[in-house]
Amino acid sequence: MTQSPVHVYRTSSTTTQAHARAHAASVPAEAAPRIIRLRHLVAKLGIGRTTIYNKLDNSHPLYDALFPRPVRLSKRAVGWVEAEADAYLQVLVLRSREVGQTADGGL
Repeated sequence: MTQSPVHVYRTSSTTTQAHARAHAASVPAEAAPRIIRLRHLVAKLGIGRTTIYNKLDNSHPLYDALFPRPVRLSKRAVGWVEAEADAYLQVLVLRSREVGQTADGGL
């Protein structure tokens, strides 16, 4: 099953909108990132939604600069690029495999 491309554009003019549509039509489906919503990110990472938002908040002790950033899908919806979530999981695995380290930072 081929998925259609997912592109998010914030446009303000008709010319920009036409350019965005032309670009979306020219990108092959294989190149388009797969966007997952929060419930799928929670399941994939095995952490709760509050923890996800805490990892995104640079004033919170759980902040993680490597944590994938959300993509604005609409005024009230965000998603995450699945490949970025997968890459973050790989970082966690590598961190946990380092000599003398555990997944929670050495505790």
